[in-house]
Amino acid sequence: MSPSKRALLIASPYDGLKGPLEDVEATSIVLKMQGFNSTKCCGVDAKRNRIIQAWRAIIHDTGPQDTVVVYYSGHGGLVEDGASAKGDHVLSSGGEGSPWRYQFIVPMDYGETTANDFRGILDVEIPQLLRDTTKKTENVTIILDCCHSGRMARDPKHGDEAMPRFINKIQHHDIANHVKNLRETSELQGETGLLGNHSAVRIAAAAATEVAWSYRNANGEWRGAMAEALLSTIVESMGHEISWRTTLLRVRELVNVEFSDQHPSVEGPDTRLLFSLSKVTPKGLLVKMEDGVVTIQAGRVSGVRVGNVYTIMPFGVEKPDGRWIGQATVTHAIGFKARLDVQWRSVDSVEKEFPPEGALAFLKEEVEPKFPVTVPQGLPILEDAVSRSTFLRRREDGDDTKPLAYLRREGKSLILTTTSGAEIASEL
Repeated sequence: MSPSKRALLIASPYDGLKGPLEDVEATSIVLKMQGFNSTKCCGVDAKRNRIIQAWRAIIHDTGPQDTVVVYYSGHGGLVEDGASAKGDHVLSSGGEGSPWRYQFIVPMDYGETTANDFRGILDVEIPQLLRDTTKKTENVTIILDCCHSGRMARDPKHGDEAMPRFINKIQHHDIANHVKNLRETSELQGETGLLGNHSAVRIAAAAATEVAWSYRNANGEWRGAMAEALLSTIVESMGHEISWRTTLLRVRELVNVEFSDQHPSVEGPDTRLLFSLSKVTPKGLLVKMEDGVVTIQAGRVSGVRVGNVYTIMPFGVEKPDGRWIGQATVTHAIGFKARLDVQWRSVDSVEKEFPPEGALAFLKEEVEPKFPVTVPQGLPILEDAVSRSTFLRRREDGDDTKPLAYLRREGKSLILTTTSGAEIASEL
């Protein structure tokens, strides 16, 4: 039997959350391009027991050579149980003398929770399901597109056009009793932790103290900020050998254009190629001469940024050493290519006889990412201010990164337009 690619896509728009259903539809399309068959558990079907049953069915059908993706889009929550002894719990974030807390994802029937029937899915249950999945195949990716904190906020740039993906109050339930019942029914066996699984790639939409956002994008669609960035990066990467680590660098950069306080991350074997057990070995990037211009055959998707400095080496080396032939600074970068300004070690022998097979570039100095803005012509003071900015860069022609803001000149006024459409005017 040939290997299969299976995906479980869960969308829980509990309490009116906008975006999860659209996220799953878009994810299904992109995964189909990658050869996946998707099982959807969405809307009214995204109840606690149905989600777990669907996941168990995936586990049952999976073989050692198969690939599995589990994606959840919805709310995250935090539940606190101060009435139980610590010995009754598996995991918690509470300190000495503090109530024990669990994070959980929020199925559609969460509102039906009773004293004896908790309808969330706890952060100790998900690793158990994940562990059972990786026992069948090591090629597993889980993507949790929800918040991991109980912090309430409203994004100032998007206002009512953005929604945080968490329940805004800490919930209080008898979780010790719920965990005990899970143990008695063998649904929870021993201590488990999401960080303990070395086989699964684990992607989180936000850090533990951050908010993950849904927002109305430029097309007027409600989408998860992380989901939209992740899917566009996967599509960008098709045909290229890109690791999850590199992918999340790009995803984080795209998300930060809209929400600077949300930082998606990846844990586990993040040097794997997307949906593969093959790993990317750290190595130099290919350098070529094209029409007299030296270019790196990698760009912003691979973390190559304007200002990065590279050591140019001949082929046949695994790391920079005394055989270096040049030092290069990135002057322009697009998705999969970047232009270099090279200071050759020996101009006569290298620039005139650039190796026909190319060379290798090894990162020497990396700059912090800068957010692109459009800058009108004819304003040298503004152009100079942006060029010297720690956080901004001018968006060049061919740059495929969405600008943080648009600047334009109208008469004697300078107009700044944000991605949400808000405008600020200032006299020149």
